[in-house]
Amino acid sequence: RNRIWSELTRRKMSSKSRSMLARAVQEGRRQDSGDLLSRMVQDHEARQERARARESERQSLEGASPRQRQNFTRDEAQARIQQFFERLGKDMANRETSSVPANAQETQGKPSRSKSRRKSRRSKTLTRVANA
Repeated sequence: RNRIWSELTRRKMSSKSRSMLARAVQEGRRQDSGDLLSRMVQDHEARQERARARESERQSLEGASPRQRQNFTRDEAQARIQQFFERLGKDMANRETSSVPANAQETQGKPSRSKSRRKSRRSKTLTRVANA
């Protein structure tokens, strides 16, 4: 362990890298733990433990959530869907009625423009040549 530490510190390192390495050694993350296989096994076990902790936390949050999924019968589900679409239709109708006066006010203040299509230069030239 001391040999590895001395080899690592002998290389050129910034002060930040040295402090990070010292902290890793202090926390036990940079120990001479043996071969690659044992490090991989330890890493795998640590990942599994973190996954179990996340899953238990997720389950505890779901259990404490005030809004839980409700199971409805087929008729109840259809009634709820029908109510949703009725509310949606009313909302769309309200939006249309409120947007019509706004559009009418906008057009009252502006002069109406003709919606004639602009001709391209080529078509203008062709028209002049054809008329000449």
